[in-house]
Amino acid sequence: MNDAPLTAAAARSVIVDICRLAVDGAVTSVIVCDGRLSAQHGLAEMLRPLCTLSEITCVRDGFALMDAYSTRAVDVVLIGIDRSSSAGPEAVGLQLAMHPHSVIIAVGAATNVDLLAEAIVEGARGLLIWDTEQPRTDDPHIW
Repeated sequence: MNDAPLTAAAARSVIVDICRLAVDGAVTSVIVCDGRLSAQHGLAEMLRPLCTLSEITCVRDGFALMDAYSTRAVDVVLIGIDRSSSAGPEAVGLQLAMHPHSVIIAVGAATNVDLLAEAIVEGARGLLIWDTEQPRTDDPHIW
């Protein structure tokens, strides 16, 4: 097993592949739901090079997610799972209660395993988990 952190390009490839598998085809639209602006921007930047992607919408919480989704259906919803965020497992449940066929991927740190498990119980189709124990460097890595 390779314990080296993923480069930004490798992490982008993993995210794109997970999104493609989740919707069984090309991803053209994504909503990123996370209360942390840095997480919203980071995920959006990772997805931007995806050539089939025409729309990325970023929202801060489950209610804004519902507003954004009600105006247009999207291929994938990435929901940040973090103790300090206003988004989370409840956003997964709220989204699926209103739109049961949504493809939701929960995104969070390995230290939030209990919240990530709740997101799966609520109906998220997959997880993107990063390791917060890895040391940070100035290189563009996802940990």
